[in-house]
Amino acid sequence: FAGCRQCVECTIDLKEAYERVATIDEYCGTKGDVEDERRRLIESEYACIQCVVNGAFGQTSSGFHCGDRGFVDSLEIAWRTGAMEAGLQHNCTYWRDTLEATCVLIQ
Repeated sequence: FAGCRQCVECTIDLKEAYERVATIDEYCGTKGDVEDERRRLIESEYACIQCVVNGAFGQTSSGFHCGDRGFVDSLEIAWRTGAMEAGLQHNCTYWRDTLEATCVLIQ
């Protein structure tokens, strides 16, 4: 059965809050392919980020945001650029262990 082709729908959820981050409508492959895709989604395609800028009046936080790498990287770039233009220090933390991917067979 490991070599049989199957189609799945995968969801990316925030572990603690049970909040849906993304849905991948269909992915087809062998059981091993599906497991590799599930792992790839949470290891390289989706992440969470929180940025903090240290200013004269204390810290300002972006808040905690999750999404695909394009979205998360754009937040990091925007906060870094804004901090640098203002002459302030910033720190962005990526969180990957807060997400889980679940793939279920499409019927």
